[in-house]
Amino acid sequence: MFHPIPFRQMPALVHTTDTHLGDLTRIAEEIIEAVQGGLAEGELEGSVWGIHAQSVQKPLLRVVQTGNAGRLAELLGSLHTRIFTLGYDQHARITAKLRDDPQSRAQHARHMAHTLLYHAFALGVAPMWNAAQRNGLFTYVERDETDEIACACLDVLGLAGALPVSGPNTCGVPTARGVLNERQLLALGYLREVQAHLSATGRRYDRIVEIGGGLGRLAVLAQRVIDLPYTIIDLPAVAITQYALLRGNGLEARLFAPAPGARGVSLVNAFASFEPEDYRNSLFVNFDALVEMNRETQERYFDLIAASESDLLSGNHEAAKEITDEGHRQNIDIARIAERGLVAGPRQMFWERQGYVTQRFLSPREPLRGG
Repeated sequence: MFHPIPFRQMPALVHTTDTHLGDLTRIAEEIIEAVQGGLAEGELEGSVWGIHAQSVQKPLLRVVQTGNAGRLAELLGSLHTRIFTLGYDQHARITAKLRDDPQSRAQHARHMAHTLLYHAFALGVAPMWNAAQRNGLFTYVERDETDEIACACLDVLGLAGALPVSGPNTCGVPTARGVLNERQLLALGYLREVQAHLSATGRRYDRIVEIGGGLGRLAVLAQRVIDLPYTIIDLPAVAITQYALLRGNGLEARLFAPAPGARGVSLVNAFASFEPEDYRNSLFVNFDALVEMNRETQERYFDLIAASESDLLSGNHEAAKEITDEGHRQNIDIARIAERGLVAGPRQMFWERQGYVTQRFLSPREPLRGG
């Protein structure tokens, strides 16, 4: 259908300008109510992470604590994942470069085109192209077929309707389903991996549990096409924006839930105590988060997965390192969860992100099908 030959036409880049996240004032009121009734003292402030992100998270949390729903709605209306993780100042510089610098726009457009073609190949939508040319000097379709390729990928994934929205100033390529940005494209790849796992193993789960959910993009997508309750375990400061994205896209969500729920999306506080029985027979998924945690936190999740007779689908950088308190580097080997009796499957390339691999670890609770 799509032919991988060089072309001169680069995909267009646009910036979204509208929020489209529904009644943010009502969502802000729900967040404030949940914070006042669901967090212990110090947990909100203690969940601020990342030097760059503090310029967003701390002001956001101060507004939450004052109970000003109107001001919180304004802040949520200006946020999306890159602002939240990079901070206002750094994000503003990136946005300005993509708007004003032709070279930066061209580089980002090439990156989006390459990533989309990898995604399309992994789904069987487009043939493989010459990976040796991944140096960015060439693009690989005769004309800009971004819209056709993107919509074909969404159809294969079973995603009908428009792409989820995440707020203004998101830079991406326009399609008939909305603006497709880099983070959305990664989330589509994560969804493909989850669907492939369910198909390959044939296992039935009671829920999906995501360890570290970013903005919540995967949860939004999964709720559209996978008939399972969804749980995200994350820090309270991050859960606030996840809740805004989920509710703004019309999904049922519970903020600071004590345990996974029977329907919708439950956002569980990472500081909470985990009871294995609450998570029994779950599919735990983790994409680019376990490697950002220290070994003690990793071990806590590994223990929960093993004790609840659950499975883990991991997608992380294969060369990730941890810097210990003493300044030493050590390998962060997700595969050591197999020491708890889980059966490790083969490592597979994650097509949408260079250097990342996926791997499944299955509980021996039932006969294994596939690997």
